Amino acid sequence: MNHLKNIQLWGDGHTHSHWSDGLEPIRELSAFFKRLDLDFRFQSDHCGIKMPEGTYLRKTHVAEKGHLLVPENFPRYLAECRESSDGRHVAIPAIELDLDYGSFEANARHHYCHIKVHGFTDENQLPPEGWYKNKSLFKVLRGLKDRGLFVFLAHTNGDFLPWQDLKSPMFDGFELCYNMFDRYPPTDKGAFKCGFWDRWLAAGRRISISTGSDCHQADMACFSMRNVVASPGKSAEAIQKSFLEGKSYLSATWHPDVYKEIGLTKLQNRSLSGFACWFEVVKNLRRDLARPIIQKIIRKSLAKNHGRVKRRDHPELSFSIEGMGMGETVRTVSGKRLKAVINARMNVDIEWLDLVKDGEIIKRFRPGAPFFREEFVFRADKRRSYARLMAKGMDKNGRDEWLISNPIYLRSAAGRRLTRF
Repeated sequence: MNHLKNIQLWGDGHTHSHWSDGLEPIRELSAFFKRLDLDFRFQSDHCGIKMPEGTYLRKTHVAEKGHLLVPENFPRYLAECRESSDGRHVAIPAIELDLDYGSFEANARHHYCHIKVHGFTDENQLPPEGWYKNKSLFKVLRGLKDRGLFVFLAHTNGDFLPWQDLKSPMFDGFELCYNMFDRYPPTDKGAFKCGFWDRWLAAGRRISISTGSDCHQADMACFSMRNVVASPGKSAEAIQKSFLEGKSYLSATWHPDVYKEIGLTKLQNRSLSGFACWFEVVKNLRRDLARPIIQKIIRKSLAKNHGRVKRRDHPELSFSIEGMGMGETVRTVSGKRLKAVINARMNVDIEWLDLVKDGEIIKRFRPGAPFFREEFVFRADKRRSYARLMAKGMDKNGRDEWLISNPIYLRSAAGRRLTRF
């Protein structure tokens, strides 16, 4: 499908409600996200599994009473997501699957413990009690995909990566999480910094990058990075399909430190974090006591858009090769001349914009202005199997913005990669 036929939808890839350790109900979150000009979000509440026993963790002291995310309650969770969706905003049901081996060290030894799962169309797709028993991470991933689900590695810039799964990953994508303790886009950590994404892509894998706030409350400090998805429609099914295929890019900007401005810095014990979870603000998980404090933050952020939370505050990108957009495939032959078109806009001067092909920066532009448009021609060759973009801008105060595209894939007319291995 040509990318020009799609509509651009903005959304968050990772959110929590009172079904796990979030503050608000799903319906309240939908109302909040509309105020941020967001078209969709993945409602990905925690679903904990005690390993290796494979039993669901029933943390009744954490979730709101009657809202524990376990198999018997899952139909109601799906229904609340559907009922909280309308033409302005879609709440896509998902879970953050937590494989808990009992300690940080044990979780690290088992490679990974936080998996974002989506694609639910039926209540029976959530595995029953005991299904996970004695399964390795890779068997869990494979089994979930066999159930018709999509699996993304959550917040890879904060967690360990499954190092042994570089050549044949069982996951569909990975996520850069941006809220927890950063007011600026955290693009210097985890899978992104280490270049594992390019290694996966260069090995011929279609692994999509995404982003999510991991928000545990309707809080302005959480939303500095957003997914912009080219979708043929605004249904949950259409958005998920485009999201899975990588027909998207990441748009990142900065926020003022609203927490510091209203005197909550002492709660964080972190410099420049601009964030504190509601359960750090109050004791004993008292949602009723936390709500007035979080509402104060929201009011200050929304007043005259002080929190820089509207769509216009985020940079924008379009990128095509021979008319095909991000996540799509260009059928070509080695030596053919290919036309690429780039359009970028930021709220600060664009410092640089890189064209990356198979892990190598083959062209760096230095616009030095907020707007950039370029058309250029390059030759397809046997050493290249994809192309992606990454751009950074910064103002005189050191506040930065980023744009990160998913790849456009280059394949031979017969469908093979143009790369030799």
